[in-house]
Amino acid sequence: MLWNPVTVNQSRGLAHGAKLMKQHRVNGLLVLDKNRVLQGVVSREALEENYRNEELTLQEIMRTDIPNVVVGSSVGDAVDVMKQHGMSYLPVIHPNGQIAGLVTNSSLIDALLKQI
Repeated sequence: MLWNPVTVNQSRGLAHGAKLMKQHRVNGLLVLDKNRVLQGVVSREALEENYRNEELTLQEIMRTDIPNVVVGSSVGDAVDVMKQHGMSYLPVIHPNGQIAGLVTNSSLIDALLKQI
């Protein structure tokens, strides 16, 4: 699991989101509220589709129907959710909704190899 995924506050603008993606070489951002509670995800595609509208915030273009797992879930649970939803990443949250990390395909492979 990635313990420090790239996150952004939901009130930030699209230019800031694009800058973060470029700086960290990622194709998506976890969008949080001021209490670090996961609100959604903004993809590179969503930024590209809306880049001309400088007035929009990330909150206005983010996906909010993001599956996740809670801290302490098994690797198998994470694999099942990712497979069911066709995802290459999965947010990991604390019971209060705050972001804990991010499971990616690469981090899953690493975890599975450690079990062998």
